[in-house]
Amino acid sequence: MDAHIPLIVDRSGTILNLTFNNPSKKNALNSEMMGAMTAAIEESSNYEELRAIVIRGEGSIFCSGADINTWEPEQLQLLLKTSTECSIPTIAEAWASFVHATLFYQKKIQNLVFQRLE
Repeated sequence: MDAHIPLIVDRSGTILNLTFNNPSKKNALNSEMMGAMTAAIEESSNYEELRAIVIRGEGSIFCSGADINTWEPEQLQLLLKTSTECSIPTIAEAWASFVHATLFYQKKIQNLVFQRLE
């Protein structure tokens, strides 16, 4: 994928795929990525046929967090607010250390996803 595009947005039928595209920095969220992701999630509400949003990371790391050199706290707050208020189920396709770190919350996340799908 093109390294100059910070967030790849791809719609496949009823699924909206958002892919972090900054593998050289372990997909650390910078201002450009957060702005693009916020806009994509906001725009998703215009498509009634969408059933899920899937968030991925290009390369071997899902996301290493915020890029402390190029991020704005307000943008992160807006991204979190937008994603939590989104009525479309949002799924993170993550693996390895991310999955290991969230095993404690797995039951709560599963319940949330299933509730939103019903």
